[in-house]
Amino acid sequence: MPTTLRPTLRHVARALRVALPVCGEGTLAGAAGLAEPPRVLFVLRDAGETLALLPVLRHLQRTTGVNVSAVVTGYGTAPPIASLGPSVFSLSSLGVDVSSALANRSAALSSAQLWDALRRVRPQLVVSGLVSEVQLQIAGVAREQGTRVIGFDDSFYAWDNSQRRRWSKAGGAETRAV
Repeated sequence: MPTTLRPTLRHVARALRVALPVCGEGTLAGAAGLAEPPRVLFVLRDAGETLALLPVLRHLQRTTGVNVSAVVTGYGTAPPIASLGPSVFSLSSLGVDVSSALANRSAALSSAQLWDALRRVRPQLVVSGLVSEVQLQIAGVAREQGTRVIGFDDSFYAWDNSQRRRWSKAGGAETRAV
């Protein structure tokens, strides 16, 4: 495993160990034996976080019984969804009305639609990039639904300190700069 992958994977694994008792018994190693595997949702927008978190997503898919998927918010620099794999989908495929306004990373979406979309996916853990308002909204909605959230900060230059403070207030449980 590449050295750069270890810290991020360690944070996700630790959060999973905390989230698993909520959805049943067990540890990360015992997840495959649960009646319904725990669900982890990665929320991606730009290439930096996508390329950093995709190996973590794939490692979890290969080595655990965890149901791992990702949603790409759209209008960012993330690679095309089709190239990322079958467990990666768009917000619009979850019934969220996504407009070209999302080209602006400060644009917001309907909280009610995001609430419904997360209720359909039912994750026990959300791992989100921190480069857009929509990611901040999804993290906040997930926390309101009782879901554990990890924020992944790839130190994108346009993400200023006021937005980082808002992430913390929205319920970002852990933020790790990588």
